[in-house]
Amino acid sequence: MENDLVGLMQALINTAEGRVPADVVFTNARIVDVYRLRVARGQVAVKHGCIAGVLFEGRDCEDAAVPAWEAERVVDCEGRYLAPGFIDGHLHIESSNIRPSEYARMALSRGTTTAIADSHEIANVCGLDGLAFMIEDAQRAPLDIKFMLPSCVPALPDEQAGAQISAADMEAFMDEHRGAIFGLGEMMNLPGVYGADEETCRRIAVGAKTVSGQVDGHAPMTAGNDLNAYAAAGIIADHENTGVEEALDEISRGMYVMLREGTCSHDLAALAPLILENPALARRCCFATDDRAPSDALNIGMIDNACRMAVEAGIDPVVAVSMATLSAADIFGFDHGDLCAAQRRGAIAPGKRADILLLDDLAFTAAPHRVYSAGELVAEDGAFVGTVAPAASRPGLEELEERLRGSVKLPELDLDVFSYEFRPGEPVIDVIPGN
Repeated sequence: MENDLVGLMQALINTAEGRVPADVVFTNARIVDVYRLRVARGQVAVKHGCIAGVLFEGRDCEDAAVPAWEAERVVDCEGRYLAPGFIDGHLHIESSNIRPSEYARMALSRGTTTAIADSHEIANVCGLDGLAFMIEDAQRAPLDIKFMLPSCVPALPDEQAGAQISAADMEAFMDEHRGAIFGLGEMMNLPGVYGADEETCRRIAVGAKTVSGQVDGHAPMTAGNDLNAYAAAGIIADHENTGVEEALDEISRGMYVMLREGTCSHDLAALAPLILENPALARRCCFATDDRAPSDALNIGMIDNACRMAVEAGIDPVVAVSMATLSAADIFGFDHGDLCAAQRRGAIAPGKRADILLLDDLAFTAAPHRVYSAGELVAEDGAFVGTVAPAASRPGLEELEERLRGSVKLPELDLDVFSYEFRPGEPVIDVIPGN
């Protein structure tokens, strides 16, 4: 491991200094600089799937169109915008009704290169075998999916789910799948947190042993001391905000806010004033889909759709890109939390993974012209052009898949169970428009 890290470090340094050729150099680009919130002409060198160097026209090089490094391949960006790959801060792949390797095709085609996935839906039905299947299948495709360990299976103690996963079960799974669990998934058991329930606290503590050490949140309409308790538990982010004041309460307590725009929930428009009224808050806000139907993903988009809506709401396009990249990276420690360049991401900068988008404009009206994952071309003009390995390439995947079949188990039903007596004036469930 250390030798790999040192070898990659040396390769990037030697490429930056011009001692060895780059694998690819992107020239004639308008680089979206999410650190300084600007666009500047320049060129980018990539080696072993990571960015080795960035040179800006005028200060660093005379002409961004002329390669400053030797390279095996030169990509002329023809003046297009060169931006970091998008990061989806929170999603459930199962909601799309497709497996991770297929989800990767549509996500990459729309510019999402990293997805923070919580597989509590399949775990609720199939237990940890379901999560193991998701992890294995995801390895077949070039989308970098970071799996969160489901924290609430079942979501509440009295829920009749298909599985029960304790803190001890979670730790055992992590021991068997070392390095595969990125963080702890959304903590939905709010009463358990507020009441300092021991099992709930033990589950949250498991988050410290994951790769990122982060615990994701789920705290709609939480305020006051309940919110204090939730933040004190170390829960870092929330995607359930539907209003500005609610979001500001969480930001003031050190949490990050994910502006959710998916298929079932549409909160971005209501939360855009957060950034419009105080652009500095963009560093505490990112985007998430939560769920995305394939038809919506392909026809409307994913995180690129969130960027488009943000721009239409009046948010500066470069700020929108920073929220879709650097802000999400900040939440999970991608920007600076890992010494290995193959894991750092969220910006076009040396020592970051070469997840790169070439965009025709910053209105996000179309899919990216090209999408690169770790320096490899994986999508072009909305079409996936990468490679998905066959299922047989992952030992044990087909056996896992077989174990998941036959998960629908219903007792014999009596027609009387569908007979309800309704009384006028009794409370009913309200439907929130757009959600």
